[in-house]
Parts: sequence; structure tokens; C-alpha cells
Amino acid sequence: IASGNLILDRSRRPSRAAIEAVVTDRFGFTSEAFIRSAPEVEAVVERSPWDPTEHLVEVSFLERSADPEAARILEGMVGPPEGLVVDDRQVYFLREGQGVETRHKEATTAAVLEQETTRRGLATVVAIRNRFLR
Repeated sequence: IASGNLILDRSRRPSRAAIEAVVTDRFGFTSEAFIRSAPEVEAVVERSPWDPTEHLVEVSFLERSADPEAARILEGMVGPPEGLVVDDRQVYFLREGQGVETRHKEATTAAVLEQETTRRGLATVVAIRNRFLR
């Protein structure tokens, strides 16, 4: 849980509120939950416009599908050498490089799309998929 990622083995999809309540009760802090099934995690990896083995790619998980107009605006705010693609309930962000300060902040994604987000390195998502979901 220190990484902010939980893997649940459940036949039914738990509610966001239920997960958030358990985290608060058990660990004493509040946290937003962004729920993805194993097939959805696989799709996040497969749909990335950039190969995470060749590029530094981050993915922001959204609570709901992005509004198409807001997505267009957000995509237009990022230019080379960085890149940004909104894809349904994910935002893929290509960083210039490790240790290089990015001009695009996660708070900008949340503000433009008007919803909560959480960002992870796509390499982390790949590692979770490979270790726990296959």
C-alpha cells in the first residue's frame, strides 16, 4: 500500500467508497480509489501511444471518461519534447526524460478535465500487471 496501489482478488467489483472507507479505517488516512479490473489494466498498458521500455511514460487514471472538448484542450497544452494523449479514462504523458522537470503538472490535468486523477509511471503499471495479473 505504500506505493498507493492495491491489488484485490474479488469476483465482484468493489465500490470506490467501500475501498476508500477500508483504507481510512485500517490505515488512518484518506485516499481516493481509482478502480480498474485486470482486463482494464491490460488495456492501459496495450493502448499506450509510447513504448514504456523506450520512453518515460506516465499514465493518469481518471474517475470517469474525459469530456472530448476538455481532452482536446488538454492535449493542446503539451508540445514537444513532451507529449500527452487522452484515452477514455486514462491520460498518457510522455516525459522528456528522467530527472528533467516537466512543464505539465498533474494538477493541470485534474483542473482541465474537472475530475480527480492519480498518476503512475507506466513501467509501474506494467510491473503490477506482470507480477499480479497474469
